[in-house]
Amino acid sequence: MTAEQRMWCQVPAWWFPVWVSLHGDAHAQDPLEEAVLGLIELGHGHPGDLALTLQVDASLIHSVLDALDGAGQIQQQPGQERWEPRPAVKPSEEPYEREGWIAWDPLARRPLLQVVFGLHPKDRPELPKGWQGVACDAEPELGKRPSDGVVDRALSFLPDVPELRGIERMGSGVQNFDSGLIRRIRRNPRERPERGNVFVPVEFRPTTDPVVWRPCVVPSARISSEFDSAGWQGLLSRVDEAGRRELEARKLEVSALLTPFILKEAGYASMSDLREAAGRKARHALVGVWNNPGWELLQRMVVDAEVFATIAHAVKHTSLRQALHCWADVLEALSGMLHQRFEAAFTKERFREVLALPITTRKDRVLARSANLGRSAQHLLKTVSKDDPLHQLRGVLARNATIGTRILGFAFARVFVPDVGRLADPALEECPAFFDELADANERRVKVVHPDIDETETSEPVDLEDFRQRVLGIVRASMKIPSQ
Repeated sequence: MTAEQRMWCQVPAWWFPVWVSLHGDAHAQDPLEEAVLGLIELGHGHPGDLALTLQVDASLIHSVLDALDGAGQIQQQPGQERWEPRPAVKPSEEPYEREGWIAWDPLARRPLLQVVFGLHPKDRPELPKGWQGVACDAEPELGKRPSDGVVDRALSFLPDVPELRGIERMGSGVQNFDSGLIRRIRRNPRERPERGNVFVPVEFRPTTDPVVWRPCVVPSARISSEFDSAGWQGLLSRVDEAGRRELEARKLEVSALLTPFILKEAGYASMSDLREAAGRKARHALVGVWNNPGWELLQRMVVDAEVFATIAHAVKHTSLRQALHCWADVLEALSGMLHQRFEAAFTKERFREVLALPITTRKDRVLARSANLGRSAQHLLKTVSKDDPLHQLRGVLARNATIGTRILGFAFARVFVPDVGRLADPALEECPAFFDELADANERRVKVVHPDIDETETSEPVDLEDFRQRVLGIVRASMKIPSQ
């Protein structure tokens, strides 16, 4: 037994066909593709021979051949099964388009941050080993198809979202695609949207509500989506009455199973004793800012994270994954709270004032604050050097703000909206490298919550104690920012 139980909740969603504009070198090859292409160039172009030589399943070879054909690198000899290199390949800098799909999240009213090649809404992927599954019908209000105009506006911002991920079918599985090569995503008006499924990852933990992540198009062994701030109640609001009854029954069943096991392994008489010890540890780490008004939710999340840090060190048959996710949850929630504190800097009027400034003035103001902004200064400097990126930043902050975008938004407020930007002064006094610390912690968070799809369960790239200390330092500095 492990210290958590995991479940993929399958819920209906709308899938929209899209055209994806890619850079000419956008089909980045994995080692198997390179091996297949190399053998074809040597004259070994028969699928059966390729499968035998490389000792892989024939279906995987056919998928690789389809991908190389789609990328314009090979062609089939007329009337034969044999493949050969394509004699004239278009220049690598020439863009091209591929058909794909985007799934729409009706609860968040936005697309999932995943663009999909080679998968179809009707495909039914298998659940990974160690995960339970439950299929639920959607709440009727969430089953309505969004308008084409709403979808079109959302798709126009999607390539600018740093957390956008590309997924491509490879044999019976999927692999990551370099989403940084995506230039544009637009709805394909020649094809109709289809009803399909998305998968919501849920982790049942003792002492707290289950932790919920935003939906994924493909269930994987490692959770690869963002923390969902709507949480358990948000998941319940996605499904109909029958689904809510099923999920609540699962929650009670798992809680009764996990609690005695956790207490025995961790050496506590009760969960209240464990939480009390974690609370003392949290208050000690945040001495001087504990109970500052406006941060009550964050304090509870820090205590939850300390609970699971204790469990991760005590329970022998579990990984550090759930403890890392707890601290990632704290960072995600904190960025959302800071975004609310600074939201007065992100209005149309504020951005209009900045757009009215000469570009040289914008650059000078960023450079004058560069010591405070750290590495964020370069990113902001690039953004303010043209009007279009500023318009895009405004749109992303309003619609799809992720931690990376929010950090840039904080930097924008600090430089161009003095009355709002001064809110950061107490945090900068506590931690002069606040922006860099936030960016560094986010890099570690991304490794935790956005692992490669094929990453194994034993992979633990982030050190728990280092991540914990970094997040606590940011929390301690942030809690000095006034709530009003």
